[in-house]
Amino acid sequence: MPTRNRARNTRARNTRTVCAAVTTVAAVAALVSPAGNQPTAANASIRANGATRDGAPPIVRLVVGATQTMHAPRQRVRQATFAYGTDPAQRFDTYWPTGSASASAASTASAGAGAASLPGILILHGGYWLAGDKSTWRSIARRLAARGYVVFAANYRLSPRAPWPAQLDDAAAALGYIRTHARRFRLDPSRMVVLGSSAGGQLATMLGATGGGRHLRGVVALSPVNAPYQAYVDGGRADASALQRKLRRAITKLVRCAPAGADTAACLFRLAHATPQVTAGAAPMLFVHSRGDFVPPKQSAAVRDALALAGVSADLKDVPGAAHGGGLLRTRPVYTMVARWIDAVTSS
Repeated sequence: MPTRNRARNTRARNTRTVCAAVTTVAAVAALVSPAGNQPTAANASIRANGATRDGAPPIVRLVVGATQTMHAPRQRVRQATFAYGTDPAQRFDTYWPTGSASASAASTASAGAGAASLPGILILHGGYWLAGDKSTWRSIARRLAARGYVVFAANYRLSPRAPWPAQLDDAAAALGYIRTHARRFRLDPSRMVVLGSSAGGQLATMLGATGGGRHLRGVVALSPVNAPYQAYVDGGRADASALQRKLRRAITKLVRCAPAGADTAACLFRLAHATPQVTAGAAPMLFVHSRGDFVPPKQSAAVRDALALAGVSADLKDVPGAAHGGGLLRTRPVYTMVARWIDAVTSS
């Protein structure tokens, strides 16, 4: 019995050591690293030239209140759907404020010249990479369009039929299509922001992390899963919530592996490529997490610190409560903070 106990204790110590080392590797993967370490597909569609924002975005004061009903804007907003690829999932809904030059562009191949172009926002929905749809963002998209933006709410291929990095490829392709056809949308492509929620927040962060500053003014990520390996570990703890366990399963579905046994090294490599790797050319970022959420603020802490080390402006807001993803915007002060941050970074 003593021999068996010593063997069990030795295995436990080794497991803790491996977990600690791997957690360190996963954290380092979010630090400054060469762009060449990113998957080739992640760089393929998003290299179009764009203006780099001068200066740093402001730190916007946050005062959190109770959840409130967010009424739809009175200004009319038009909507149209476009395909950015051949797959049925590769679609985005576009929203224009009525009366803008962009509103008339929905039915034309080219808007022509003459009218002022508007800044744009690409929205990426959440849903564990397993599910979700652009239509769930209709209300927020309309509010932002009424504020003076051309808003694009995109779908992308989901993990049940398309493993990573298909989701990132699609997000990059949507952004590339929007930039290529900016004139059609009466869009100023040098004033684009990506707004992502949960799994979509991870995609938004990935888009902005490597060279994003060349073509994006900023990234807003709401409850982003920016440390997939840490989320996998948290979901395996004895006290993990049902949502944490679901996220753990979703991560293994996304990368088609689990970091255990003989596949550990290969799976950790895949997880590293699903973790943001920051360069000095990254776009400014705003991360928002709830303190009681199953995707806690620590999920973005390493990325925020890496951005700071790279000299890129980043802000991590942790707010009271347990709201997740788009639910954070149901609180008026959070919505106002996010909207004002976007206003500031897209100003001419």
